[in-house]
Amino acid sequence: MPVNTSQTHLLVAVTTQPMRGFNTEQAEQLKKEMQNRVFEQILAPAVSPEPAFAPMFRGTTHLSEGFIKMWCEDEATLGWLKQTVATLPSPIPDTKLVVVRQLEISNKARIGLLIEASDAE
Repeated sequence: MPVNTSQTHLLVAVTTQPMRGFNTEQAEQLKKEMQNRVFEQILAPAVSPEPAFAPMFRGTTHLSEGFIKMWCEDEATLGWLKQTVATLPSPIPDTKLVVVRQLEISNKARIGLLIEASDAE
């Protein structure tokens, strides 16, 4: 799915402050907790005749390079996600959970070094 450049701020990642990477188990637990919060939001008793706000995301939320990456559908979902993540406990001691733009994450360069075998004896 191509990203409109005016929407890159909706491509976000959940991480910690200070920044540490999640392992698979930590990420799965956080994804489950965030999913539970979405369900709580959707199933909350109505306080007005208007339909309840339902956070919406595009694509699949996934763990990549230690970050939980996702794509918010709109500004309201992004605001909801930031507020919700701030209330969750971090699985990594001495850190707190935060939402950052994916563009703010430094990409790790992957390099390889080819060392040829020497025929010298």
